[in-house]
Amino acid sequence: MERVTTQEAADRLKLTRLTVQVLLRENRLPIGQAVKNPGSSKYHYVIYKELLEKYAQSIEDGSLLDKGSDLCNSMADQSAYRQKPASEACSL
Repeated sequence: MERVTTQEAADRLKLTRLTVQVLLRENRLPIGQAVKNPGSSKYHYVIYKELLEKYAQSIEDGSLLDKGSDLCNSMADQSAYRQKPASEACSL
């Protein structure tokens, strides 16, 4: 999968780069992940262009808020895996 930078993701989502980084670290943005290597205080961000475009489109067309959407269900699955309440899965 093709990757993009945090700045490219921020521009596409109309957010700041820092906001994208924080949301990825908190597992609240389903476009990639923040990776922290053992013994390091810095994060490495892996953002997939395909997931970014799908997420951005769902925001634009309003389908992100549809609790039955595939993206929302995927976010709920990720939240359950990360042991967060499923009710938080689609709220950003």
